Amino acid sequence: FNPNKKNFKRVQIQLQKEDVIYLFSDGFRDQFGGKSNSKYGRKKFRELLLSIRHLPMKKQKQKLRHIFLEWKGAEHQIDDVTILAIKLGG
Repeated sequence: FNPNKKNFKRVQIQLQKEDVIYLFSDGFRDQFGGKSNSKYGRKKFRELLLSIRHLPMKKQKQKLRHIFLEWKGAEHQIDDVTILAIKLGG
């Protein structure tokens, strides 16, 4: 018995051709920047991924990099930024 052990629930997701799976650290979301020098945020990051999912992978990378650097501006980068995208083929 381990009182710190978390219970996990198994979930199956039906994937289809052209689906994209994103794995990422919290570095992009937690980066301070913009006009109000606030965090990019979870909701805004989710909307960004949804808005670029149809683009070719190389274009997605370019867009993510551009938006991150534009958001960060002159602020110091506070964390690592890792985004792994896997696009399913058919």
